[in-house]
Amino acid sequence: MPPITLTRDLGVMPIGITKAHEMADADGKFYIVKFKENALGSVKVLINEYVAGKIAEHLDLPCAKCYIAEIDSTLAPTIEINGIPVSVSSHFAVEKLNDIYVVPFIFKLIPTCQNKDKYPDIMNFDVWLYNWDRNNSGNYLILTKPDGYHFYIIDHGHCFNLDWSVVILAGMIGAFAPKSLIPQMSELVTTDVQMEGAITKIEAIDDNFLRNLVDDVPADWIVDPLDKDALKDYIVQQKKELRKLIFTNKAKFANWK
Repeated sequence: MPPITLTRDLGVMPIGITKAHEMADADGKFYIVKFKENALGSVKVLINEYVAGKIAEHLDLPCAKCYIAEIDSTLAPTIEINGIPVSVSSHFAVEKLNDIYVVPFIFKLIPTCQNKDKYPDIMNFDVWLYNWDRNNSGNYLILTKPDGYHFYIIDHGHCFNLDWSVVILAGMIGAFAPKSLIPQMSELVTTDVQMEGAITKIEAIDDNFLRNLVDDVPADWIVDPLDKDALKDYIVQQKKELRKLIFTNKAKFANWK
């Protein structure tokens, strides 16, 4: 899929440590954009977002579609993150979601969402990709739709332990990420059957699809081929460990007997 081109900057988002911006393309479609020059100072955030986001789409999880994005060459120099101009290169963008529930304490609505059948898929996705930032402080949204509330996952920048390295990834294989479970979600798991289906979906993903996905990451995001190989190996090997990882950690799910 070719990159999208963004032509309008609508300003920095009110929350988020990367200082993402809301932007639009020439057709008037709106996106949330994380720049290569993000406030965390790590291009790994973009890699994590893109790879995890495309896996989420492949699993049909409730999420916004993600893209590699280019900034119009006349617009890019006008945008700065912590005083650093945004480059005319590849960045990360995700479609802006609408009809967001904005009242505080949205975690109380988690058990009421119409798409809660997706929760085992989401939890296994987060455990598989070592996402330690999907918790009650955010990285999910609840949307209001005609039939009720719907849960959506956002922000995968902390997958793979955020600012990973070859050594860090190797040490994470077979490890259960802390804070990868939302309590109000994990408490709804009561039987093996609920988790079996989710694990089987992930196990069925072809290894070549995952390796090709990492290869699709822009060359200026992953410069070191050793990093690229390490990320491929982690994703593939952790997939093979997932079933054991989940079932040996049943105690982390309050009501799963």
